[in-house]
Amino acid sequence: MPAFLARVGFTAARSADATLLTRSFNALPQFQRTYIARNLARSLAIRTIATAKPKAGRRAAPTKKRVVAAKKTVTTTKNAVVKKTKAKAKAKPKPKKKVIAKKKPAPKKRVLSELQKAKIARTKVLDEIKTLRAKTLTPPPRKPITILAIFAQQQKGSKMSIVDMQAKFKALTADQREELDKQAQHNKKENELDSANWILQYTPEQIKEANSARKLLRRRVVQAYPKRKAPTTRNILYSKLKDDRQPKRPLSAWTMYLVERRSGEAFASSTTTEALKLIAKEWKEMSVAEKKQHQDLADADKLRYQREFKAAYGYDKPPSASSRASSASA
Repeated sequence: MPAFLARVGFTAARSADATLLTRSFNALPQFQRTYIARNLARSLAIRTIATAKPKAGRRAAPTKKRVVAAKKTVTTTKNAVVKKTKAKAKAKPKPKKKVIAKKKPAPKKRVLSELQKAKIARTKVLDEIKTLRAKTLTPPPRKPITILAIFAQQQKGSKMSIVDMQAKFKALTADQREELDKQAQHNKKENELDSANWILQYTPEQIKEANSARKLLRRRVVQAYPKRKAPTTRNILYSKLKDDRQPKRPLSAWTMYLVERRSGEAFASSTTTEALKLIAKEWKEMSVAEKKQHQDLADADKLRYQREFKAAYGYDKPPSASSRASSASA
């Protein structure tokens, strides 16, 4: 600091003032000292430039020319910038017109013949059949339960023709037929036992879904193969699975009255069609009070079905479509 003050103009005679000023300067915070030092340095530089004299042997004219040249260059650069900005302003491109894309004409719909429509519908049915078959649950193989099937199974290893096999079957004695019949009854009991054990491997909900798939599958098979005469695929392979855990559906009041009247002696000699017509006529002529007894029994049977449904599947039975419609209308 003393050297700096000497540069500014403090002499030796004023050293006491310089010492006092130095102490005051050092007592200031850092940012104030920095600020004062910069200002003193700037004032020192200005004083130096103002008092400086040009050296001997050199002329001051070139400096003036340089300043003028610098001013010219500044003006020329400014003019150039202005010209460039004007050129840019003039050279703005015109806004392009929006090109509206032409809509492509819609492809013409292919007109299918009746045969092609039938093939497409049959393909959809076959795909649905494949999906349903995966949900039907394949039961264990069944043993033959007829004497003819058991006899054919016994002759399986022989190279006998069908004609010779039929002749040999007709030539069987009564004892041989009785033995085959005993085997058939035994196979039937074993099939029932194996089927019951197999059913217990699945939950009632799985058996219910399998029966629903089998019911729909029988319809789709008839729809896909209308000319098939063999009932094996439709009636046996996809028949309803018997499960004692499934709750029995409730009977209506009309069904209860029909069963009661049909089992009596009044219609014992009548055919089923005739008896049905007469019983239906009786039911229509009955009053509400006369039907109340059977209606109460039907309501109790409905409550029984709801209890068994919840016990078997673990949830309440959802309302039917008719009950939903009646509640919505009310």
